Amino acid sequence: MIVPVYNTRDYLSRCLNSLLSQTLPHIEILAVDDGSTDDSGDILRRYARQDRRLKIVQHDENRGLHVTRISGVLAATGDYIGYVDSDDYVASDMFELMHARAIEHRADVVRTGATLLREESSEPGVGSLLTFAERTYSSGVDYLDDDFYPSMWLHLHRRHLWDLALPHMPRVRLVGEDNLTSFMLAFFAGPVVSLASASYFYVERDNSLSGDQSFANVVRHIEDRGRIVKLLRTFLGGHGDRAERGWSTVRDSNRGLLFSYIDSLTTRSERLNAIAVFESTWNEEIPASRKVEWQA
Repeated sequence: MIVPVYNTRDYLSRCLNSLLSQTLPHIEILAVDDGSTDDSGDILRRYARQDRRLKIVQHDENRGLHVTRISGVLAATGDYIGYVDSDDYVASDMFELMHARAIEHRADVVRTGATLLREESSEPGVGSLLTFAERTYSSGVDYLDDDFYPSMWLHLHRRHLWDLALPHMPRVRLVGEDNLTSFMLAFFAGPVVSLASASYFYVERDNSLSGDQSFANVVRHIEDRGRIVKLLRTFLGGHGDRAERGWSTVRDSNRGLLFSYIDSLTTRSERLNAIAVFESTWNEEIPASRKVEWQA
């Protein structure tokens, strides 16, 4: 399992405890400290001394979630790789269930569901559910075109998918990176299994990057997500233009998210400036009705 860590000392022990209590034997936990400036590194070292299954990969400076996950993958030795953000946690049997289904179906990818929690009530039983139908897809392209959901922390990937996808991935800081990474990994996959369980506990924090809707962060989302959509368009063009429906879904969902972010800006000048960035970055026409709403 890959665990990116950056200044999450208040949540890290809960995350590590949930991983070290997994019922799947012979697990490897790779915690990548992405240049933390709080006590996260000390917590990792204390746990690593107590349990040899936990290994630490250290970044000298903060490089962002996308590059941090790649660092973990490059250090991993297992046949399957899962992902847990360090402010989240998982049910004790989550990876055993996912791994068993991967072996049973000879699957390259297994997806589970999640329980979505607010930080102030981050215990099981009080969150909303993100779940999917129990089914098997014959290929990753079928999955992309039908029911793709990009969050990396919902997935277990066979390691060889990374070997195929990494040459096509830029190793730079990105917002919305799961849209790129999860898509490319699925594209190269054979069978994909979707589980109906909700064993991952995702904790939404107000001070997280996804929760920051300041003007600067909205602009960053617009630019990075536009870059990702274009990268995927170029990637598919070099691989026979398959998974077009999946790409359209990624484009439309990101565009809709950005519309909501722009709508959330508090001043007219911020909205107009964000619209200008959107038009120049995405090179796509914004519906006239949307422009009227924004400029009102």
